[in-house]
Amino acid sequence: MRAYDNIPRRGERKRGFDRNRVPPVADYYRSVFGDLRFNASGWAQVRCVFHEEGHASLSIHRERGAFRCFACDARGGDVLAFEMPRSGADFKSAARELGAWR
Repeated sequence: MRAYDNIPRRGERKRGFDRNRVPPVADYYRSVFGDLRFNASGWAQVRCVFHEEGHASLSIHRERGAFRCFACDARGGDVLAFEMPRSGADFKSAARELGAWR
């Protein structure tokens, strides 16, 4: 193998993570929680998937995909950060699951 064999050719994308391929926030969370009702600030409250509890303690942001549970303190900044602990996967596996790893 030559040193330049792994360099992408013209018009070809490098293999690996592609943030543009992460599913839209609303579509991803709708597949996990069903229909969500967002408030004027863009947050929805749902039951947390990271612990057993009877009420909605997990907040999800409509545009950023950020999440935070006020009971178990699970938190993250995007859909990928949510998918990793939810599925127990590392970054690369979670990105593949979401279709964002080429």
